[in-house]
This record gives sequence, structure tokens and C-alpha cells, in this order.
Amino acid sequence: MSTTPAGATSSRSLFKNIFRSSGLYSIPYLAQPVIAVLMLRVVTAHLSRSDYSVAEILSRAGDLLALLLGGCFGASIGYFYFEKDTAEERRPVIGTSVLGSTFFGALIMLACWLLSGPITRAAFGHESNESHVFYLRVMALGGAPAMALAAMLGWSRVANRPRVTVIGALARALLGAATVLVLAVFFRLNILGYISSGVVANAIPAVVLAVVCWRATRPTFDPRLFVRMVKFSTPVGIGGLAMYCINFGDRLILPRYATLDAIGPYALAYRIGMLCVLPYVSFSDYWNAQMYDVMKRDDADTLFARLLTYAMGAIVLPCLALTVFARPAIRLLAHRNFADAAAFIPIIAFAYGIRSLGEFFRSRFFIAGRPGFDAICNWVGAALCIAGYFYWIPRLGTWGAAIATLAAFAAILAIALVWTYRIRPYRVEGRRLAKMATALGVVLAAFAALPVGSLAGQIAFGALLLAGFPGLLWVLGFATPEERQALRAAVGSVMARNAPVR
Repeated sequence: MSTTPAGATSSRSLFKNIFRSSGLYSIPYLAQPVIAVLMLRVVTAHLSRSDYSVAEILSRAGDLLALLLGGCFGASIGYFYFEKDTAEERRPVIGTSVLGSTFFGALIMLACWLLSGPITRAAFGHESNESHVFYLRVMALGGAPAMALAAMLGWSRVANRPRVTVIGALARALLGAATVLVLAVFFRLNILGYISSGVVANAIPAVVLAVVCWRATRPTFDPRLFVRMVKFSTPVGIGGLAMYCINFGDRLILPRYATLDAIGPYALAYRIGMLCVLPYVSFSDYWNAQMYDVMKRDDADTLFARLLTYAMGAIVLPCLALTVFARPAIRLLAHRNFADAAAFIPIIAFAYGIRSLGEFFRSRFFIAGRPGFDAICNWVGAALCIAGYFYWIPRLGTWGAAIATLAAFAAILAIALVWTYRIRPYRVEGRRLAKMATALGVVLAAFAALPVGSLAGQIAFGALLLAGFPGLLWVLGFATPEERQALRAAVGSVMARNAPVR
């Protein structure tokens, strides 16, 4: 293992950089749920339960086609970017990633147009009609812009330009919401306005970032590098297909065992439950781009153990928040037709919390240059999940889909823990993780034991439980002396800035 190069940052400086960059990355990710919350009542008021199901199923069908046609090509940029040392050597990596991603995006768009009939028939079965074909073709127009934008955001992350990443991602979220308001609400295009928002939200930021990327790097295209990147990203795509089966395969199976009206609340709960990953994704945006460089350090094992503890905190807290606020949130923010969505949110949130933890460990496959191991790990989980879908969905409907998803992510995590340890042993902060698990267990037990009926009571009790989690961590002595000192310094700094001037 290579040692930390001379002049490398200290571990403390590295953590500061991670928190600063993750904090910036969190802006668009935290803005997304705020925008989604503000738009939720608008969307559910202008889309019926069936329309919401149609939009969800079409999106998932498009995602599947993207995975089959090179949709993960941009995932290779980090490995090849840090393979080089100078800006001149990295120019072909950037250009090949962006142009290659755009090519695959155009291929996806063309395939959606040419195969729209078979795709919609496969997705909707006997309920397929010509409107579904039209909606899929409209949605497909965003294929090339979406892939190009993803590649340029990937460049901004590996180049450690968090402000560029934040502006691009935030612009995409705001443009999507604005388009929904204009087309779905003002022009009353309903589902057509809703699915058109993705095209606008990706196209405009893609053009702007293309100009920024060109001016900053003058990227070039390298055909040989393109082939190498395709070879690297192919296992990622294969693993992505497995993860797709777990994430969205239920949406393609459920229409055969449940009505679109029944799937709508489940699809809404799924979108809300998946919000638990946003704090972790803010960190993973930094980690997935910089992990190749960080893990070259001689203190990499210590850093990994500490980062795992912080990642767990970023995973557990939002899962807990979604659980305790699920019922009042749905009552306040969604149309009453979607009230039964609240029951699904906790199980989906914790399923995706487990998925995030598995992703953190599976990043070690990529660091070791073995993306194929990640694909195998994912496909074992996908096989278990598909079997679970066909066993549980006919018996329990949407609840069966949720249970199968949770079981699959748990299996992937277990495999990743063992397999990555065999590739290269790692350390964990066992006592601190045990204290976090204890605090979480106490709060969830209190939530389950004391149900509250009124809306005000649910909000107050949820706030109390959420505040109790960090309080229990403090009582259990979770924080290290250095963390306590840093926290006191931060609090003192805030108090000093807000103190009245005499």
C-alpha cells in the first residue's frame, strides 16, 4: 500500500475538507426534498393515483433501458481521472467521459422512440395504450441531456469543484419544479407536464455546464480510453441492473397483481422513503470521487473506520426522522387519497438506509479495481429480491414488495461486509457503533409503544423522539474528546458572532 505523499493534508484537514465539500453537496440534495414537499400537494392534486402510477412505471422502464445501453459509462471517470497526475493528462479522461456519456444518452433516446410500443406493452400488460407510448417518447427526449449532465457533474466532483456541482444540481431541481408548475398546473397538462419536466431540467443545466467544462479544461476525446472506460463501466452497469431489479422491479411486477390505483400510494411512499439517502449521498458524492486518492494514505484504515461511523450517523438520523414523521407528513402534505402511503414509509426508509451502508462498503471493490465483484454482490441480492417479489407480491401485494426489498438490501450488506474484508481487512469503531444502535433501539421502542392519534401530538412526539436520539448519544459518551472539543469550539464561535455589541 502506498503511503501518504509528502505535503498531503493531515487527517484533521481532510475531515474538514470532507465535511465542507459534503456540506456544499448537501445543498441541492436537501433542497430536493424541500421542493418535493412544496410540490407534493400540487402534484397529487393534479395527478390521479393512476396517473402517478403511469409516470412512475414509465420512469422505471426508461431507467432499465438506460442501464442496458451504457447508462453507467460515466461511473468510470473517478478511476481513470486519479490514474493520471497532471491536468494535461486528465483532459482526455474528462472529454471521453462527457462525449461518451452523451453518445450513450442519444442511443437510449433513439431506442425509446423505436421500441416505445414493446416497452409500454411489457410495462403495463393489458392496460397498455397509445397514450403510454406518447408519454414514453416525450420522456425519452431527456436521455442525452441527462447523461451529459451526469458526466459533467462527475467531472466537477472528481476535480473537487463542489460549487459547480451544487449550482448544476440545484438548477436541475428548481427547473424541474418550475416546469411542473407551468405545464401541469398553469396549462393543465397534468401527467404530460409532469413527465416533461425532466427534459427541461436536464437540458438547460447540461448546456451551461458544457460551456463551463470547456472553458476550464479544454477536454479531448481518446478512442482507446473510451474502450477502456467501456470495459470498466460494463460491470458497473451489470451491477446496476441488479440494483434496478431491487429498486424498481416491483413497479414492473405489481401491475399484474394489483391495480394502478393501489400502486399509487406505494409509489409515493417509495419516493418519500428514499429521501433518507440524501444526507449520505451528499457525503458519497465526495467519497466516490475522492476515495481512490484518500485510500492511498498510510492512515487509510483509521480514516475508513471513522468515516464509517460518520456515514452511519448520516444514514440513521434521516431514517429515524422519516419514521417518526411519516403519518403527520402525509396528512399535511399529500392529498387525502394518498393517506395510506404513510404506513409504507418506515420500512422503505430503513431498507434504503441499509442499502446506503452497503454502498459504503462496496466502494472498496472499486478502490481495489474490482468492479466485477460489486456486480456479483448485487446480482446475488437481486436474485433473492426477484424470488421474494414473486413469492410475496401475489400474497401481500405492495407490502410483499417492500419486504422483499428490505431483505435483498440486508443480504447485499452481509455479503459486502464479508467479501470486502477478505479483499483487504478493515477496522470499525465497534463501541461507538454499538452506542448508536442502542440509542436508535430505545427511540424506536418508545415510538412503537406510545402511538399518538392527533396531528399536533404526532408532530410534538416525533420532534421529542428525534431530539432524544442525539441526547442519548451524548449521555452514552458517543463523542470522542476531540469531537467534544470541536463541538464546544463551534458553539462558542456561533455564540460569539451572535453576541450583542456593547
